[in-house]
Amino acid sequence: MRRPPPIISEYYSITNEYRNTYGIKTILLMQVGSFYEVYAPPNKHDEEQIKACRDILGIRITKKGEDLMAGVPDHSYKRFEKKLIANGYTIVYMDQVNKVSPIKREVTRIVSPGCNLDCDNDEDDAILLSVLLEPELDDFYIYISIYDANSGDIKIVSNPHLPGLSIEQIYENIYETIDTYRANEILFTIISDDKSKLDYKKLKHNLNKLVHNNVISKQEASKEILNQIYQKHILEKFFGKYNSIYENIFDILDLNGNITLPGDIGNMLLMLEFLKVHEPLLVKNLPIPKYVSYKNTSELITYNKAFQKLQVFSNEKDNLIHFINKTLTCSGKKKLLSLIRSPSCEINVLNERYDAIEFFMNNRNLLIDIKKHLHIRDLDRLYRRFAIGRIDAYGDIPNIHDINNRIITLLSIIIAYSEKPHWIPNEEVFKSFEEYSSEIESIFCIQACKNGKGNVFNEGVSPELEKLYNSYDECFKNLENIRSDLCSLSGETINLRNTDKDGYFFETTKKRATALKKGIESYIDAAAHASLESWSSSNSFDPYLSKEAANNLKYSNNTSMVKITSDMTIKTTEEIVYLKHKIDTLTNKLVQEKVIAYYEKYYDTCFFQIIDSMAWMDVYYSYATIAIEWNYVRPKLVKSENSSIKAKKLRHPMIEQLLANSKNMFVPNDIQLDSENNYLLYGVNSVGKSSLLKSVALSVIMSQSGMFVPAEEYVISPYEKLIVRIGNSDNLFEAHSSFVCEIREANNCVKHSDNKTLIIADEFCASTERDSAVQIVTTMLQWLDEKKASFIFATHLFELLDTVDSIQSVKIAHLKIKEEGDGWIFDRKLTFGPPTQRNYGAIIARNIFSNPKFVKMLKRNEAKKTNRKKTKKSVYNSNLIVQECAVCKYSPYNEMSLPLDVHHINMQCSANSDGFIENFHKNNLHNLVVLCKSCHIKAHNGSLTINGWEQRDSGTILNYNCV
Repeated sequence: MRRPPPIISEYYSITNEYRNTYGIKTILLMQVGSFYEVYAPPNKHDEEQIKACRDILGIRITKKGEDLMAGVPDHSYKRFEKKLIANGYTIVYMDQVNKVSPIKREVTRIVSPGCNLDCDNDEDDAILLSVLLEPELDDFYIYISIYDANSGDIKIVSNPHLPGLSIEQIYENIYETIDTYRANEILFTIISDDKSKLDYKKLKHNLNKLVHNNVISKQEASKEILNQIYQKHILEKFFGKYNSIYENIFDILDLNGNITLPGDIGNMLLMLEFLKVHEPLLVKNLPIPKYVSYKNTSELITYNKAFQKLQVFSNEKDNLIHFINKTLTCSGKKKLLSLIRSPSCEINVLNERYDAIEFFMNNRNLLIDIKKHLHIRDLDRLYRRFAIGRIDAYGDIPNIHDINNRIITLLSIIIAYSEKPHWIPNEEVFKSFEEYSSEIESIFCIQACKNGKGNVFNEGVSPELEKLYNSYDECFKNLENIRSDLCSLSGETINLRNTDKDGYFFETTKKRATALKKGIESYIDAAAHASLESWSSSNSFDPYLSKEAANNLKYSNNTSMVKITSDMTIKTTEEIVYLKHKIDTLTNKLVQEKVIAYYEKYYDTCFFQIIDSMAWMDVYYSYATIAIEWNYVRPKLVKSENSSIKAKKLRHPMIEQLLANSKNMFVPNDIQLDSENNYLLYGVNSVGKSSLLKSVALSVIMSQSGMFVPAEEYVISPYEKLIVRIGNSDNLFEAHSSFVCEIREANNCVKHSDNKTLIIADEFCASTERDSAVQIVTTMLQWLDEKKASFIFATHLFELLDTVDSIQSVKIAHLKIKEEGDGWIFDRKLTFGPPTQRNYGAIIARNIFSNPKFVKMLKRNEAKKTNRKKTKKSVYNSNLIVQECAVCKYSPYNEMSLPLDVHHINMQCSANSDGFIENFHKNNLHNLVVLCKSCHIKAHNGSLTINGWEQRDSGTILNYNCV
């Protein structure tokens, strides 16, 4: 049996160990010299690490003996790490911990999408979300904790522990939370004694993210993560800096039983232990965990993946954020995303945000100042590195100094205004930040930090470090003295060189080396004859190099160059290496002590407030810039019992920008939605029904996020819930058809709709047969009307016109088109009443099908339907011929045209149980009139009054008035 070399055998063994813990998408990078290498058995090109190197990193696969090998330089590993993390890999680093033989290697850190300290990348989040699922009899309880590696923030997300929730509903809650917090990596733990009863890997299959599935027994859970004594011990370990003899750790961290449950704490501890194994720095100097309500009553609650279906967020550029995000900083972008994810329902909060936007719009020179000065790094990430002592003096201190100056400049400009926005820090915070900035300048030598060499501290900060630098400089001075002597002795230029292998040495050409040897011989000869003083005087030479040292120089040829060394250069090299190590160690120790001290002194007094202030400034800069550039309007907020919107010339924020560089202009529409005005919307395909629906929903999200909106006028009484029913895709993982998915989403409408809810539905029940669809949609509209919800349903179901006429709030409308010759003009204006054509799908299709024969067959089938048209009699009275509208004279010309209705002039509801109204039956011919859909709707909403039939000398005519 083949035995790989020891180093490769070790690689395979450790890879298997960590893959058993973190899954197949785990790659071990082993440091070998100046490379990180991966290996795979011979011909195993489908091994995960080989595929990743070849297909993701784009590096060449070679061989080491018989085994496959690939590698990346250790100085550029970060570039490759980012690519692997972006593709959901866990990376285990096995570094060389000594440089002398025998080489020793250890696993030093583990990096994954949700657990990494990336100091250079200000764009990507690193969010770990931990889920603990606890079954109890027939119920399930979930606990969720979230860790942000960039800021160190820990959130415990409350969840409603409602009995009767199915496992599918539990998973839906988890998916929604993962989507809301944009988690990169999920730790999923189930407490169970029987793995067979739970599909605990289901979460992994449904998410395109790195998921770690674990199962722990009930006994193990009760002894450890759910045990209060165990929890107390572990909490005191992770949050040791908060320990006090006067309070227990639960009260200090506000983790008492009034809010958090044992499962909440146990789940958080599982997450922290997971982080600690990855990288101990991740759990150093942690802030106090924050408790977050699952459904905040002051925020708009969304259902059915509303943000995804409305294209608010996505990884591509076809989303709302891509268009409206003009922020300049990472902190500002995070704040903006947070506001969009959690729209507010509070009028005073929203007006405060609108005022801040207007402050910038009224002082547009501030937008120029902000654009000039606010290009700063992610402050959350920066000050988290303060907390854990991960600051590089040469790389970070100059940036920090520049950031501080920029912040002070911006705040000074804005503070000078008499009108102070809500986000401006108070005077005490500003002074504290100025004090911190001055301390940075008094402690650190900014110029040395910028230059990347020399003592990073000002004189007097560390006498010990200054002494080391003096000795260090003296070594180089000695080497320079020797070099100067050699130049004088040879009469030629000799250079000082340095390599990791050889240390410091002198280098020159062979010709110059020969001249040097002759000069040294002359120098030694003069010394031997006691005439050195006169020789030195005549040669203008004041030797630092003794004759003994000069005589002991060693020469070695390297191609055309000669390397010159001596015992003195070797000793000096050793001294330099020793001093450099001492300087680096002491510098790093002092820098980290200083920044940790700054964090502890200033975080609560100014860092936190300044971070928040800069984020708000950036958000309002973005909001104001968009409002100016794209002509958005400030929403007018009204307080009322029922939520509502009334918009004039409402536009879609994305589509209008996509059309800006085309010959097509976006057509805005007026719309009003409230408990008495809702829409059943018809229209040909591609006329813009979905766009109008999304315009309404997006305007609500934007206005309640504190933004101005794309409209001429906009009035809103804020909504508390937004339910979206868009799309008809199936769910392969849960084996649910598109119709089942539709009904499950519609069930949220039934469960959650009320007078503070907006429902947007596009072609609801399009995935089932028409009779059931009409029945379900009608019932849904009746239900929402009773709940006084606001809603707009786009549909092609014309049968609904006969079933919804009794629903008072439902207005029939369509998006207008005009027929011209064989084509259509898309007017796209919202028009009351149904469209006159019912077979518009076939008409639109005729213009798309390219085969003339097929189009001819399509028209022939339409003609056949027209020829089969029969005279229709009323179901109320067979003597009434239903042929044309008695008011507008509309007459259907084929079966695909809108049908006519029969209207009771004296309403049926006024008849008794036998059908009589006073002395006549409700279905008598004189009480019936044939109307089109549009006139029938007008008769019911009061805009058309039918007085009855009148006998005149010219015959019997209908008496009616249009209001």
